[in-house]
Amino acid sequence: IADYMLKIIKEEYKDITFAKSFEFIKYNLHNKELFDLINIVSFDVKKYGIDILKQFYNEFMIYDKNNDSACGIVLTPHDIVELMVKSLNIKKGESVADFCTGTGSFLVEASKYTNNLIGCENGEERYALAKCNFILKDLSIEHLYFNNCFNQQFESYDHIILNPPFSCNSSDNGEIEDLYGWRKLKNEQKFVIYQLQYLKDGGIGCCIIPRSNFNNSTSKSNNFKKILLDNCQIIKIINCNSKVFAPAANVECTICVFKKCKSSNFESEIIDYSDDGYTVKKNIRLKTSEPNPKSYKTILKLNEDWNYIQPLDIPKDI
Repeated sequence: IADYMLKIIKEEYKDITFAKSFEFIKYNLHNKELFDLINIVSFDVKKYGIDILKQFYNEFMIYDKNNDSACGIVLTPHDIVELMVKSLNIKKGESVADFCTGTGSFLVEASKYTNNLIGCENGEERYALAKCNFILKDLSIEHLYFNNCFNQQFESYDHIILNPPFSCNSSDNGEIEDLYGWRKLKNEQKFVIYQLQYLKDGGIGCCIIPRSNFNNSTSKSNNFKKILLDNCQIIKIINCNSKVFAPAANVECTICVFKKCKSSNFESEIIDYSDDGYTVKKNIRLKTSEPNPKSYKTILKLNEDWNYIQPLDIPKDI
């Protein structure tokens, strides 16, 4: 049965990497267990309409001492996925790309608005899970690539969304033209500016990265901010709860929503989303209330901190 299933997968998808990820069924699962597992996953996907495979992956990674979080690869919680995808304001038929696809969460969520989806992932397990998610959701896998995104030639897209690996350098083969100076950047900054290269003029991008990238403490953060200011309107800066990636990681993160266009004196919305309605109990992030965000608008300047700063309480009678 296992050999027959593998044969069908190889012939149907003609993808060696994808087929290889299923070889475990020959050795590790009893036939009845495999049948039951397929039924459970299929039922959950149809009933709940969320990324069940991502939940499995996250759960197993908690117990794996050699997991991806060592390189800053932590999958995005579903509520943050929803928040980021909604921020794109996707119209029917518009293209949405994710160059760090993971298990496909962003693109699966974006499929509620469009079927024009493009993904790229260089981790074999995550790529296989993303492809499974697409298949289970009846989404086209034509533009789902297994590759280092810096070595993959892309077209231009209406929207690009991204949760890049934090503090993890990525090399490239030097064949892609560098239009915005991303090769000089490191870690997550390189991914963000690289995606800008493939965003259409007037297109909306969204990324989640550590808050430190938007402060005023280093020249590296200011170089990154300058590229964004020179080429984009920063629509929103959303400061997340420090436990948003718990228990896999504890890092203060910021969501940045931007429009690719030349602009000056644009008022950006700075949002405190630390009261996101979730509490971490026994290493599980649970929803306990509705979000209670705070915000203000300001014109962002290069040499200032872009993160949410609590306004001073100034007495009315001075």
